[in-house]
Amino acid sequence: MNESIKLPEEISSLVEKTMPIFLDVIKTDEHHDEKLKNLNGRLNSKSAYSAVTELEWVAHLKSKFKTVQFEPLFPEEGPDIKVNCGDGFFVEVTTLNLSKRLTPYEYMMNSFVSRIRKIPSNHYVYMDIRHIITESEIKYLEGKIKELIADAAASKIPNTIYYFSEKEICIWAGFDGLNYPTDLNKVLASGCKTAFQTYPMYFRGNEAKVAISVIPAGKEQPYTYVGGGYAFSGGDEKRIRKALNEKLGQIPKDSKSVVVIDISNSFTDEIDFENALDGSAQVTTRIEKETGKMIESYWNRAKNGFFDISKTISAVIVQKRIIKDGTVSYRRILYKNPNARNPLGDDILNKLV
Repeated sequence: MNESIKLPEEISSLVEKTMPIFLDVIKTDEHHDEKLKNLNGRLNSKSAYSAVTELEWVAHLKSKFKTVQFEPLFPEEGPDIKVNCGDGFFVEVTTLNLSKRLTPYEYMMNSFVSRIRKIPSNHYVYMDIRHIITESEIKYLEGKIKELIADAAASKIPNTIYYFSEKEICIWAGFDGLNYPTDLNKVLASGCKTAFQTYPMYFRGNEAKVAISVIPAGKEQPYTYVGGGYAFSGGDEKRIRKALNEKLGQIPKDSKSVVVIDISNSFTDEIDFENALDGSAQVTTRIEKETGKMIESYWNRAKNGFFDISKTISAVIVQKRIIKDGTVSYRRILYKNPNARNPLGDDILNKLV
């Protein structure tokens, strides 16, 4: 039995607005009844948001191009939409929603990481979140990280924040959270009193709810690279690559094609897409063997981007539906595949966003 979803009022109104356009597109289709039945069934199931996104794009494309087909290869599996413009091109639509399998810890981490990495900086943030923290604590730590990044920009030395509560937060200046001071063992051997006085956070740090290391990482970036703990799972970039790979089988070979991914109901953002398409952002650090000191760190990308591997898809469009004051608007970002076997021209792509 299909699980139904109650759509918000604004989304229901959107369906009412776009349905007449959809009906006009399929009115002469020999499979009209089956396609309408299938769509209505999905609108009343857990696939509702996917169906809504398809309706949006049928309407959007019909406003830009004269002839649009829905499920052109039906009843065989294939792309969602075909636009008959010039040689024609296909549009495949999918959604990334929040996974119901997310634990409270994972949900918190998604929210926290999403905020921190939007800070423009030349720093790498390593996060070790040991306990679930509240929304107010996340906001408080976000502010502290911004302050530390600003303060550390000139000094170019790493710092580690130890968060115990909103009333107590300590900073170990010069510690990157990974490489301990080279004289640590000597200090420890000299006795507990000296060790506590010299490196108190070595002992107390394990009691902190959160440990966050802020490390200089070369040139200024439009966002902060975040790693550590759950964040090292790569955020949603793996889900994006998986979704795109699944869509490859839906697209006819040697065709021009665009994949639209709606991220309205997720924490996914453009940073995830840059990592998924162009390769995972990473910080490479060089350590001096003799002293253990960091002598260089710089940004680069792993060779695991979807565009590094696939030449089939011409472009990817990321869509976020914004509902404000009862109205719906869209933010759409276009990513062109530089290695596409059959690229679409800018005149077409510009109409899509």
